[in-house]
Amino acid sequence: MVSIALLVALLAGSAVAEPQPCLQFEPAVTTIVGKLIRRTVPGPPNYESIKAGDAPETYWFVTPARPFCVRGTPGDDLNRADVANVSTVQLILLHDEYKTQVRLMGQSVKVTGTLSTAITGHHHTPVVLEVTKIEPSR
Repeated sequence: MVSIALLVALLAGSAVAEPQPCLQFEPAVTTIVGKLIRRTVPGPPNYESIKAGDAPETYWFVTPARPFCVRGTPGDDLNRADVANVSTVQLILLHDEYKTQVRLMGQSVKVTGTLSTAITGHHHTPVVLEVTKIEPSR
């Protein structure tokens, strides 16, 4: 009987997932692991609807296996607020990753860079990642 009670207690404890610590905005360097996807979204002039005449813009995003949060930075006008339940992050690619890393599309990747709050109509997720490195996840 004691063995059964101990087993039940162990199983119950393992079913409760530990909360992930929140990530930090720039200048902290962050690595996110998730699936690399490409999405076409509405661009100028209104950033609302391609069917209504907005220009289509295609961007890359990463979708982590589990949503995460980003802790705001006090005193930073741009990144001061916490962001919870981040399930998709738009990637800001500064080099020629669109050409050199396209083979990774649809795969699990490890993306490293700095997080910031979306600030323009071209940003389509609440948090964006300025990429310094993208590689297959192993």
